This record gives sequence, C-alpha cells and structure tokens, in this order.
Amino acid sequence: KNVATTIRRLEEGREGSGDVKLIKVKQSKEDQRFKLIWLTAKGKSLLQRL
Repeated sequence: KNVATTIRRLEEGREGSGDVKLIKVKQSKEDQRFKLIWLTAKGKSLLQRL
C-alpha cells in the first residue's frame, strides 16, 4: 500500500472500520500541492483507546 491509498481508506471508512470515517481531508487553499488532514471525533476516540 502507499500513503495515498491508506489516507483514502481512512477518509472513506473502509477495510474493517465499519464505515467509520476516521479522518477528514481538505485541499489547502494556500498551496494546492498540500492536503490538510485531521482526525474526526471517531478517530480521536479510537486514538484514546490505543
């Protein structure tokens, strides 16, 4: 797997996550080469349990 595939799967909530979207991704307005990525509430909850 590459990073882009992993990011997309976390964003879409696939692969055993029960369709839980763990991250949000947004294109940077300042620089179109970058994407901003942050945890959703479900992602934060999962992180605390790890």
